[in-house]
Amino acid sequence: MAGLRSSNITIVDSASTPARPSKPNPILYIGGGLASGLFFACCVGLFRDSTDNRIQSIGDIPSLPIAPPIAFLPFHRRAGARWLSAERDDRSGQTFGGMTTGSRDDNGPTRALVAADEPRAAYTEALRGLRTALTHSVDGQPAPQVVLITSSLPGEGKSMLSLNLAAVFAQSGSRVLLVDGDLRTPVLHSRLECSGADGLSNFLAAEDDDVDLMEPTLFRVRLNKLASVDFLPAGEPPDFPAELLASDAMMKLLNRWRETYDFIFIDGAPLLPVTDSAILSRYADYTIVVARHNQTDRASLERTCQILHAYGGSRQGVVLNGVKQSSSAQYPYYGYKAAANEGRWR
Repeated sequence: MAGLRSSNITIVDSASTPARPSKPNPILYIGGGLASGLFFACCVGLFRDSTDNRIQSIGDIPSLPIAPPIAFLPFHRRAGARWLSAERDDRSGQTFGGMTTGSRDDNGPTRALVAADEPRAAYTEALRGLRTALTHSVDGQPAPQVVLITSSLPGEGKSMLSLNLAAVFAQSGSRVLLVDGDLRTPVLHSRLECSGADGLSNFLAAEDDDVDLMEPTLFRVRLNKLASVDFLPAGEPPDFPAELLASDAMMKLLNRWRETYDFIFIDGAPLLPVTDSAILSRYADYTIVVARHNQTDRASLERTCQILHAYGGSRQGVVLNGVKQSSSAQYPYYGYKAAANEGRWR
């Protein structure tokens, strides 16, 4: 037994505990994780960029000869709060069936307009450029008198453009009428803080025999001592808005307005959800399609222009709204602070 337990093995050097573990290797794993994360992040970014169909620069606007880009409006936030006055204009002294006297306070304030409240803002200067583009047509055709402003979908800034574009034209000494042609979800009367109970829909739905001799009662929005804009609210939402806009009464009303005003601006409904603006485009001399920077997709804008062209509407132009200062579609504005481009007013 003693011989069986004997051995010729001799310990030369005793084992010691290593200073660091052999596995895992933190530096190798961290480096591999960062490299893999960067690789997959680049792949995801390239995929999203290739599949993103939103308009983010001038080159993203579809090259449609029927609707070229005519203006780029900067991203803007209202900075002041100078209130305007809206007075009810009862020059006609007439009413029509279904329309009653408004109940608003004639001395009450209205929401301030950027074009009137901030005349030196970059947004206002861009509107002046749009006014020049509309009044000095390069294609040899006369300047439009009736201008329809629409968009592909809600929330792209068409109502804000309608308000301020009408104000800019009025400041040049023109007689301007602003009509809220969105009979489904009107917003202009709330922004101008005037009564929206009576308006275009009530007039078109009137069943009076003397409708050809009557005029709807307007609101007069005073921008300053010299300039003002006549405003017609949309009225109460009717059951058949498209049929009212396509009626003979609407055509006769526009023909009478052409004899009274130099320019008529109609804030239409978004075109893709409903067909109201397609009907109004047949009465207008020019149709402005508003697209929102980094929001409107190219397919929607292209489809909107194609629908307007298919309905046999007027000339068209695209306005890219809400362009941020860092975008390639934005240009520096001479004589204006860079801070004027920051922000946006809805």
